[in-house]
Amino acid sequence: MEVKEILMSNINTILPTLAGALIGGLIGFWVSRATTRDQFFYTAAAKLRQTFNDVLVLLNLPEDKFIDMHAIECMDNSFWQHERAVIEFRYALPKFQRCRLDKAWEHYKGDDTGPEKLTKKYFGKTNWQQIALKDIEAILDLTEHNPFSLWQRLKSIAQHIIQLNRVQHCP
Repeated sequence: MEVKEILMSNINTILPTLAGALIGGLIGFWVSRATTRDQFFYTAAAKLRQTFNDVLVLLNLPEDKFIDMHAIECMDNSFWQHERAVIEFRYALPKFQRCRLDKAWEHYKGDDTGPEKLTKKYFGKTNWQQIALKDIEAILDLTEHNPFSLWQRLKSIAQHIIQLNRVQHCP
């Protein structure tokens, strides 16, 4: 028998085998890519949360144990670590969520420059600890849910559609 005859007689077996191998390879590629992306997100999110731990502990102390200057000094001293972690985490987010992180970070750090920028922004204001906590929580809120999961993607698309409808219907 020739090769052509062998192929033609076994075509019913060969085509499904090739199709199955191709589909299996694509599924394996997709799962591997999704797993790597998820791992990158969770690693960057954990690092970001970890850099804010010391500040969060100090800001959450009861009033009788809270020392203003120690907390604000800790915030100023760890600012560059926070900024580095935010930059790393930014690239773990999909493009549509990077803007939200950028806004939260800009709101946290304020417009002042220099080594004591956070002291200038927060210290001396009424309930400054609560304001700082709220600003930090706005940043860390993005670390709570993996935006690449199917459920989160569907949720984000729905929120985006709702937001577009609101913008179009506003006077």
